[in-house]
Amino acid sequence: MHAIRFLNSSSITILMLLVLATSAGASPTVSVNWGTCPFPAGSSTNRNMGVAPRDTITVTAKGLSGPVRASEVRLHFRSPGGLADAWRYDDAGCEAGRASLENASAGDACPPLLGANPQRIANFRYDDLSQMARIVYAQAFDVLNADPNVTYTLGRFTFDHSAPDPCGCLETPVCIDISYATYLDGTTNEIPFTPSGPGYLTWNDPTNTSRCPYFDDFATINGNCGPTPARAGSWGSLKASYR
Repeated sequence: MHAIRFLNSSSITILMLLVLATSAGASPTVSVNWGTCPFPAGSSTNRNMGVAPRDTITVTAKGLSGPVRASEVRLHFRSPGGLADAWRYDDAGCEAGRASLENASAGDACPPLLGANPQRIANFRYDDLSQMARIVYAQAFDVLNADPNVTYTLGRFTFDHSAPDPCGCLETPVCIDISYATYLDGTTNEIPFTPSGPGYLTWNDPTNTSRCPYFDDFATINGNCGPTPARAGSWGSLKASYR
């Protein structure tokens, strides 16, 4: 006969902590990188101007499993003194029409998180009051059964800084951070991703003078690169179609 072993309170506590840790570790994660997947090991969160005529930011997700029918990611762009003209890719900005907001191709190392019959909202908006910009990239689609072993691309954003470029202050530091990232499961429950890594990038700012990610006491001293107004936006109408 095998002896029955009883757990004391300490053992139960340890087991509970292990279960919680396992559950937390299994949560789908989101990360942001310069360039396209696959990303070099130890790649820098900073990109200096002049590295390439076009600069790409890719947002990826890992650990997804089971039915998925939508995703949304938002990136904020901020600079001390207001976002420079060289990063004003909104419709009213100096760089209007020179950004590409899209997804990966199906055969890429990190394929798009995308099912059949996709609907998409993709915009770059500037807020006159905060002097910040925001990308909203949302996609809804027929149910996709996600593979937990696959790293998916949630969005790929390319910015044209090639000459001739009339927009000034490209050398101004910029903080680019994930401000929001969620997905909808098969029953349209909205589930937030867990950040993986720092969750932000910097532009022309290797020592992070822009204090990324953003804090409430972020510098607002106006410089020579003044902003111009544009509309705000959201993807609520797309998400509502799946409610």
